[in-house]
Order: sequence, then C-alpha cells, then structure tokens
Amino acid sequence: MAALTLNQILDRLRTLSLSHQQINSFYFGSVPEFDANGDINYPACFIEQLTGSIDRSQHLQTYGFRIYMLDRVLVSEDTEGNEQEVLSDRHSVASDFMAMLTYYDDMGDWQVGTLAGATPVTEQLNDMVAGVYLDVTISVDYIADRCQVPATEVTFEDDFDMARTRLLQYTGTGSEGSSFSVTNLSGKIVVAAFRGTTYKRPITTTPTDSDKIKITGTDLGDRKGILSTDGTVALQSGDALVNGETLDFLIWE
Repeated sequence: MAALTLNQILDRLRTLSLSHQQINSFYFGSVPEFDANGDINYPACFIEQLTGSIDRSQHLQTYGFRIYMLDRVLVSEDTEGNEQEVLSDRHSVASDFMAMLTYYDDMGDWQVGTLAGATPVTEQLNDMVAGVYLDVTISVDYIADRCQVPATEVTFEDDFDMARTRLLQYTGTGSEGSSFSVTNLSGKIVVAAFRGTTYKRPITTTPTDSDKIKITGTDLGDRKGILSTDGTVALQSGDALVNGETLDFLIWE
C-alpha cells in the first residue's frame, strides 16, 4: 500500500472535522490567508502546516500541523463571559477531534503523535474569535525507493581511492635535457609530481616556467591527472635535472 500524500492527509482531516456537528467549515493555509477570508462559517477548523521531518532509520515521513478550533465571541456587556464559553466549547471540540484522529490511527496507514500541545486563542484575528489550537504530528511510511522517483539517471565522478596510489621515482643523470623518458611511467595515470620537496602539477601543454612539469598524454581533468602515453616527461627549456636529482610521480593504479 502506497504511503499517504499530504493531499490525502488533508482530505482525511477535512472529512473528519466536517463530520463533527460543532464544526461548520474547514480551511487549510496560513493565518493571514485565513484571517482575510470573509466567507468563514464559524465554528471553524483551520489547519496550518508546520515543520515536518523524514526519518530514514525509522522509515517515517512526519508532517506537522497546527489545528485551530475557532468560534466568534459575541461582543456585549458580558464579552469576557462569552469568550470563556467559546474557549470551553472549543477545548471540548479539540478533545473530540484528537479522539477521532487516534481512532482512525488503527487503519495503519498513518501514526498520530501521542502528545498534542493545546494553546488557548483569545481576541485573535479580525473576526474577534477565540478557541484553541493543537500542535499535532502525523507520520506515514517512508520507503525511500529510488526506482519510484521520476528522475533521469545521474552518475557521479568517482573520487580517487588513495590506497590505489603509489610513488614512482626517477633519478636524474644530468644528461636528460628538457625532455626525457621515465621507465615504467607509460600507461600510468599521473596525479601529481614532486621535484625535490616541491609539489609540481603535471600539465599537457609546453611548460612555461620551472614550477611545471609536462606529462605527455591525455589530460583526465584536475582530479584525474594525466594518462601517460609513452612515459615522456618535459621541463621548461633550459631547466634540466642535475645528476642525482629526483622526481617523484604520484601515480594511480
């Protein structure tokens, strides 16, 4: 059975509220929208959505609702007495509504939170209403089934597994000149190069300064390095290695 959607939950709340003989109308939205509606037939049930949550470990999606039970207060010489009467009536209706929600909790396709905060409302809105609101949570199944998501296939570039990297060292003879071949470098992906203690980023264009080393091959991007075709390495013209100088190539296999 598919999990209830927000629309289905609201339809159920609407049906339950309007089935109560002391609720004449139902409205879902924000407080300003409700207050601006001149067609409210009191007593009314008004629902505002609050913050919810998705719990992957419990496989639950929880919706938060603030459920108002409101009625007009007659303005007269005994306005305070009328307000108290409205508060008492709306508290009773709110209790009835929670009983209805928890009764239908037995259907198994939603879970109503066991604790609902109840807050009195007095002298609120343009209609001079009073009543109570309940902060209620309703949870439904959350399957997290990627196969049901209407989305195109997405692939991500894999990061390097550093456990698959190693250093390949080359020791200069002083006779290489600006271009030379490094044994066993051919066919390897070169991630970085080190000359002495200085990090050198391999590039595929002709080096323009002594801080760069050229690896002849295919540039696989900033994170993938360079796939060496034949092990050829080049330095800036005139920037030759001296005898005994080392180059360390960080390669990925």
